Amino acid sequence: VTRYFCHMTHVRPLCALFLLACGCNSSEVSDAALRGDGDRTEERHVLLQVSRSSHLRFDLDGLSRSRTSRESPGVTVDAAGRPSVCDGGIVSASCRRFNGRAANTTTEAQIQDLLSIDDGLAHVVWAELGLSRAQPTCAELCDSVKQYAVSSGWLVPNSSDVGCLDVRGAVQCDVDLAPAHIVAKLEHASPVQPDRGAEDLPPPLGGASTDNDRGVLDVQGSNSIPHAHAVWNSIKLLANIFRFHPWTGGTTNSSGQEVSFLVSDTTLVETRNLVAQSYIVDVIEELNVEGTLPFRERWFGGTGALNASEVRQRIVQTMNFVDRELEGALYVYPADSASHSACGSRVLAYVWKFSGTSETYYETRGPVCDADQGWSKRCAVDRDGRYFVYLCALWGRSGESTQVSTMIHEATHHSGPRDHSYSKWRMKTFSQSKQLNNAKNYEEFSSEVVQHAWACAEEDYQSEDCVRPPTPAPPTPPPVYAVGNSGENTCPLGHSKITTWTECESAALSLDLPLQAAFSGCRTFVGTLPGGCMYYGRGSLGFVLCEQGDGEEGGDARPICVASTSSAVVRPAPTTPAPTTLAPTTPGPTTPAPTTSAPTTLAPSTTPVPASPFNRRGSMSTTPAPPAPTPLPVQSQCRSWCRTTAFCGYEEYCSGCSLCQR
Repeated sequence: VTRYFCHMTHVRPLCALFLLACGCNSSEVSDAALRGDGDRTEERHVLLQVSRSSHLRFDLDGLSRSRTSRESPGVTVDAAGRPSVCDGGIVSASCRRFNGRAANTTTEAQIQDLLSIDDGLAHVVWAELGLSRAQPTCAELCDSVKQYAVSSGWLVPNSSDVGCLDVRGAVQCDVDLAPAHIVAKLEHASPVQPDRGAEDLPPPLGGASTDNDRGVLDVQGSNSIPHAHAVWNSIKLLANIFRFHPWTGGTTNSSGQEVSFLVSDTTLVETRNLVAQSYIVDVIEELNVEGTLPFRERWFGGTGALNASEVRQRIVQTMNFVDRELEGALYVYPADSASHSACGSRVLAYVWKFSGTSETYYETRGPVCDADQGWSKRCAVDRDGRYFVYLCALWGRSGESTQVSTMIHEATHHSGPRDHSYSKWRMKTFSQSKQLNNAKNYEEFSSEVVQHAWACAEEDYQSEDCVRPPTPAPPTPPPVYAVGNSGENTCPLGHSKITTWTECESAALSLDLPLQAAFSGCRTFVGTLPGGCMYYGRGSLGFVLCEQGDGEEGGDARPICVASTSSAVVRPAPTTPAPTTLAPTTPGPTTPAPTTSAPTTLAPSTTPVPASPFNRRGSMSTTPAPPAPTPLPVQSQCRSWCRTTAFCGYEEYCSGCSLCQR
């Protein structure tokens, strides 16, 4: 009967619960019984939904699992050396992030803020957890979350920091999700340019369409997923914050229908998705700690109207969305053969979404597809509010750190942010609104926060002696540039001439002058001329060249100079030979024009990231870390790719080996 039941339903987790409900001992449950005799042949390309099920309670002919139900003994757990679920040290560490080091209790308001949910949902979550006291201990909260997971039919591993996968019908809980281990693997990740921004489509006229490929999701309330999902999603996030990871086993939509899926290697995709979720949970948890303020100021501290608290709330909202999205993501992999694929030789992943101009938080609402249409249509979200992410074949050939960061980057696009820049220097100079609307800012912020939080060794998680590295000092102000005298090749007092291409590009950006060409350096064509970074005026227009002389007499050719100590920016007046001094200026917020760009693509980079100056125990390393490499300007990247003399101008990139494009 059991084998027939499993074979007919193809629901292996439900089959396992059926056996347990009948009182079967786990040792009596054979692999064959779980697999069934007639396993269906996997398709080459399958659409993978990562574990969102609408069945919050399993009820097999009246045999429901109550809150006193035990953990499933039928789960294979590799828990070597790992702490148990709701371990005292883990609970204490998480509790300190809720409310400070002194307290061991928490409140509904603190949990609501942590999860970024509204009052109504917070009340429901509190009630579902059976918390009658206004201030339960964190240990009571963790135990309530665990009991809810068990009674809901989720499979709870016997230890913390492990994730579970369904491997051909058998649940295996052996994915290492220890935060310190994840950080150790990701801290030396190569910087990645995952895409050119989200693949945009013009929104349908009137805001909706009868065509499934152009529809708009009908959002009910403040959540884009059904309310029942919102409840258990919030509780599952709490479980992850306490560092245990229940397996919900969902492969159905909200109507209870099994979804056919589009992934050729489900184990790889689901494993990386688990790591990405755990990583984001660490970010969410750390956002409750005041120590993240310097990182927020670094990546979201541009000129703008929002105060520090409002900026934090926006980041919390975005990170909670990313966690929810990863929980139910619909991955299409490999997406190279998908309809209208944006994959290419250097593209890792992409997402589709309707184009828009909003600079605020905005969850993607279309195009809407059925869950099994990701292969044949351009899909952003299904009717249950689950988001599509298209992973290219190159993603599968990349390293683990690149795969995880790409998933997070693409998920961020579905909450509004675009790709204004991947340059760390430029991202820090953006206006506040542009920083909050740039996906790479969230990626850099998350990386620094998690690296800072888990610099201690894994075995020290219970130790008060585990010393974290200090929070970063305020960022060094950018260099101040000026334009020298015409025809004399001299700089203003206190300035020196720029002789490197990288700094010449930075100066041109700072002075808002077009940069015309990139050569092999700032050397002169003629040995008797000093060369360097030069400004040339032509009527009302001017431009910067590198590797040029000081110009002929009477011409408007002036050196670009950098100040040793100054706060003024000096730039040229286009038609006046003598240098002109401008008062200090503060850039205001920038409002980007509406865009209908092509799909976003990601390009991997091989530039190494410098090692942290702190060792795994958080103490200062005796060996100084190498200095951070100066990032190549876009034009130099073109030259390194093409090995040609093609000239790429200001804010252009090289396409192929001979063509410059905006």
